[in-house]
Amino acid sequence: MPYTADGTMKESADLIGPYIDRIDTYLTTGIAADYLPLAGGALTGRVQHGTGDTLGAYGYTPAAQTIDIRLGTAAAPNSVLGPAFKVSRTLSVAQSAINAAGGGDGAPWLAAIEGVAVGTAANEVQPIGVLGFGRNSGPPTSGIDARPDAVGVYAVGQVSGACEGVGIGVFAAGRTDNNTGRYTAAELAVLNYGTLPGAYTSAGYSRGLGIWLAAGGNVDSSTAILIGNPFGRQFDVGIGFPAQVNGAQVGAVKSATIRDDGNAVVSILINGSHTHGLDLSGGTFSVAQIRLKNNSPIVTRNAANNANLSMLYASTGDALVVGEGATSIFFASVLGVADGKSISLGTTLGMKIGTGTTQKLALWAATPIVQPAGIADADGTLADLTTKFNSLIGKLEAFGLLAVA
Repeated sequence: MPYTADGTMKESADLIGPYIDRIDTYLTTGIAADYLPLAGGALTGRVQHGTGDTLGAYGYTPAAQTIDIRLGTAAAPNSVLGPAFKVSRTLSVAQSAINAAGGGDGAPWLAAIEGVAVGTAANEVQPIGVLGFGRNSGPPTSGIDARPDAVGVYAVGQVSGACEGVGIGVFAAGRTDNNTGRYTAAELAVLNYGTLPGAYTSAGYSRGLGIWLAAGGNVDSSTAILIGNPFGRQFDVGIGFPAQVNGAQVGAVKSATIRDDGNAVVSILINGSHTHGLDLSGGTFSVAQIRLKNNSPIVTRNAANNANLSMLYASTGDALVVGEGATSIFFASVLGVADGKSISLGTTLGMKIGTGTTQKLALWAATPIVQPAGIADADGTLADLTTKFNSLIGKLEAFGLLAVA
């Protein structure tokens, strides 16, 4: 029998071709029994098709247990266009058939290739349904793809014709059926085993990315990342950056947790109903909680919601400008000035304290009063002068400018 020393069946023109094209041939013809042992009507042993190096992820090359397909060696690489192994399925399935089979999205019945790995109750490692590994050692070229990539899994979901469904490139679900197992739909790891750390590039693609999202086609797309609620269940936190400690590093981000270098109309747009729009009360900040650009105001909408009112900004002269454009500024508590500091006033138009005679004002903790009535000119007699002078003293005491005698 044409077996190698390790039990692999050698390639044979009258066997391997039919085996790859239609495996069931060997279950019904005598030629299978001559080459592969049969156990309970099933093929056993290992089949190798083609010649070439045996490859594996990360340098590991475990032997295939049943079918081993090889094309090309390091000395003589394969240069023929086309996949090494291909499965095509053209289907037309009624939804009623899926409903009768158990319902759902039809995943167990509609695949062209299915990889299933199940661990038993005694299993201590992670079962892997499908492993895809792509590695490229080619140098930059001058072609269309000047820097050819290496892709472990390439997936495309396409809708066309009258289909109104969603073209999904990859669907991944992480599931747990108990209260102790953890679940993650997709785990992505960026592994840099070079000597140069990756750095962010504000003008385009950066070297070393966890996720790269790009819109293509003939027109723009709607949303890069959308966290939805199609199943009536919510996340506790939408986007989280935990303070995970590993070695001397705390957290996974070094310089900026979220950074925006684009030209979108609004950098962060908050709608909906919330208790707080922005809550910094739990953070620790070595310099400041918020840092604003110079001469760029914080604004609020006016009562008619048709214009902005400047609330606060620092001018180019480093003056803090409050309420520019507002009709008035109200302080809901005591307005304090630091000890030893002054209030600077303009030298052209100056400043008014009180814009109406019925507005109340007082000094030194006196009860605020409206503007006191005027005092007529004295008639020149000592008695009239004394009366009017005493009236002036009373008004100054009421205002708080003089203590009450």
